[in-house]
Amino acid sequence: MDLEGGERGPGPHTKGVSETSKMSAFSTWFQGNRQMLELASKSINLLDESSIDTQSFGHSFDSYTDVANIVLDGLNLLSHIHPAIGVAVSAFRLVVTIEAKRRENDKKLHVLRLHVRDLMIAIFHLFWDFERIKSS
Repeated sequence: MDLEGGERGPGPHTKGVSETSKMSAFSTWFQGNRQMLELASKSINLLDESSIDTQSFGHSFDSYTDVANIVLDGLNLLSHIHPAIGVAVSAFRLVVTIEAKRRENDKKLHVLRLHVRDLMIAIFHLFWDFERIKSS
C-alpha cells in the first residue's frame, strides 16, 4: 500500500531490499559464529598433521552434530542469497542427518553390547552356582 491507501504492486527495488536483508542476515550469522567456524577449521586441519592430539580430535567429532547444524543454518541463509547452491545444501543436510542417525545408532548398539555382556556374566554365574550345587 502507498501513503494514500491505494494498492501498489512490488516496486523495482523490492528485490534489492530483500537481497540486502538476506545479506544482512547472513552477515549477522557469520559474525555470531566466526569463532566456532575457526575452531572447526582448526579441527579439520588436524587431519593433515602427523601428531594428532587424540583427546581434542575426539572432542571435535563429539561436537560434530552441533557444528554441522550451525553450518547448515549458515548454508541455508547463503542458499537464500544464491539459490543455485540450494541443491548442495540439501545434499549436505541429508549427509548430516544420516551421520547423526548413525552416531545415535552406534550409542544404542554400545548399550546393547553392555547389556549382552552383563547377561553372559549372569549366565556364567548361574552355571557356576548350578555346578556347585550339583556337586555338593
